[in-house]
Amino acid sequence: MPGPDFKTTIETIRDHNEITEVIGSYVQLKRAGSSFKACCPFHKEKTPSFHVNPTRQTFHCFGCGAGGDVFNFIMRYESLDFMQAARRLAERAGLAFDIDPGASTGMPKSQKDALLALHAQLAVWYQRCLRESGQAETARTYLKDRGLDDTTVETFGIGYAPARDMNWTAWARKRDYAMEGLVQAGILVAKEEGGWYDRFADRLMFPIHDETGRVIGFSGRILPGDTRPAKYVNSPETPLFTKSKVIYALHLAKREILDKKEALICEGQIDVIRCHMAGFRHAVAAQGTAITDQHARILKRFTDAVRLALDSDEAGQNAALRSTDTLIEAGLNVRVARLPSGDDPDTLIRRDGATAFLSVLDAAQPALEFQIDTLMSREATMDDAAIRRTARAVLDSIARSPSELERENLLQRAGARLGIRPDLLASELRQQMRRTPRRDTPEEPAAPLPDMPAYPREELEIVRLLMQHPHSAELFARYLEPGHFQSGICRDLYERLLAHAYDEHFDLMADLLAAPEEARRVAAMLLTEERFLAEDMQSEKAAQDLVVAMYKRILELERRNLDQRRRQAVGEEAKRLDMEIMEITLNQHTLRSGWAKAGPMLELMKTMRASS
Repeated sequence: MPGPDFKTTIETIRDHNEITEVIGSYVQLKRAGSSFKACCPFHKEKTPSFHVNPTRQTFHCFGCGAGGDVFNFIMRYESLDFMQAARRLAERAGLAFDIDPGASTGMPKSQKDALLALHAQLAVWYQRCLRESGQAETARTYLKDRGLDDTTVETFGIGYAPARDMNWTAWARKRDYAMEGLVQAGILVAKEEGGWYDRFADRLMFPIHDETGRVIGFSGRILPGDTRPAKYVNSPETPLFTKSKVIYALHLAKREILDKKEALICEGQIDVIRCHMAGFRHAVAAQGTAITDQHARILKRFTDAVRLALDSDEAGQNAALRSTDTLIEAGLNVRVARLPSGDDPDTLIRRDGATAFLSVLDAAQPALEFQIDTLMSREATMDDAAIRRTARAVLDSIARSPSELERENLLQRAGARLGIRPDLLASELRQQMRRTPRRDTPEEPAAPLPDMPAYPREELEIVRLLMQHPHSAELFARYLEPGHFQSGICRDLYERLLAHAYDEHFDLMADLLAAPEEARRVAAMLLTEERFLAEDMQSEKAAQDLVVAMYKRILELERRNLDQRRRQAVGEEAKRLDMEIMEITLNQHTLRSGWAKAGPMLELMKTMRASS
């Protein structure tokens, strides 16, 4: 459980971020009575069903079920975890955020913050060098020749690392950094004989950002005329940067990925930048030579579909084949775009325009078809042996899918493409999976827009009534125990509201800080819906009706259980069960007669339970 300092910090951040102001900076809100409405930013709709309640500081969409407080909105809209959202809101309000969200790096917070600050300052300095340094003339000419305008250069933070006479000691001293920090950041490399050399000297610099937009590393590209063998040099593994977990430009593309419900994966930074310039702002690239399991799991948080647009040469095809297996294993739907020979997204868009690239994307093949066509094109002859080799490779890919339904779908398509009966492929797949069991994949985070679970209506109404009329707690507490609730979420909310029924300062959303997100979502839904009972008499009648509804359900479940046992009982046991069934039937009849008769009966039942 979070400590008191943590809760105080979070409550302070929430108090300084009024929900209508925060959400209003993302979507256009229109006043509707005492609340605000808008078209939901989390799903496509024409009629507004997204409500923001400024009194309760909550939001809820009655179309897709998204809901919560200001933290939940930022988490969902920006695809951040809770700590990242809290930091974002603290920065928005100009508040200090003294909680370390990066314990997994193994670094003290002050050390991590210092390294982040160093990267941020380096990025700004590299950009200034590109604009102002005489050494950067080749870099500026290269960018102009590639058609990368000033706005794009600024958006992606492109810079230049000087080549000659760079006094890093003076640079670090002027900015109060130790040389060891530059080594830890991967900018400088310590020599065995003493001193350092610059890893990125005389290279075009592409800053690498995390999902929240913070600079955590760099990728340096050689310039025309440079004969060094490495075209690109990336930051080494550091406490901030692990290339297998970083997706280039995700901080810029994630909103578009959520909107399009698809990510476009390219091979390199220039390809991604070109795609963004041409309007394909859902383009990203794996940071490194291949898509990893971690890359796939990160993408799965934003979408369930990806489209690959890798280079058209054999290396690009091989990368696509490897990537599809990894992406399929993560549960993603994959399509592969076949670019014209010799092209990558950058060259195709520059030569033929965005429309030509869009046509290529629209014609992208399902991953399985791409795999079969590519593998069979590499066979010298299309004999049975070639088909068997292709089929085994395809079945290995199908076996990676975590969904049995998707595996069945892929088998049908593979059979049609290979000319093999799907039932034969299915039989071979079962044998193959027994020989090589699919390794378990880590549990995935919830999808961006999970479906709203079905909760018992009367349980939701009880929680809603307690929120709006806390004095109804006395009646509920008298007759309803938490164990009467089927839904764990409703039970939890019921217990919290009962415990604080007479605390006028109780903030349910703050109390749910450490609760599952689903509890916060349900609470927001109930808090946001404006369906009030204005008079105490009305609320008392509503509470009585809800107690009766709960007991109707409870008694019906008891009667069904007794009926099942009665069918197998004999002798005295059968007679005893008949009596219990008759008693429950009479009680059910009394419940249908209204509170005047149901109330005394429930009192009697309560007394009998207490005595037993």
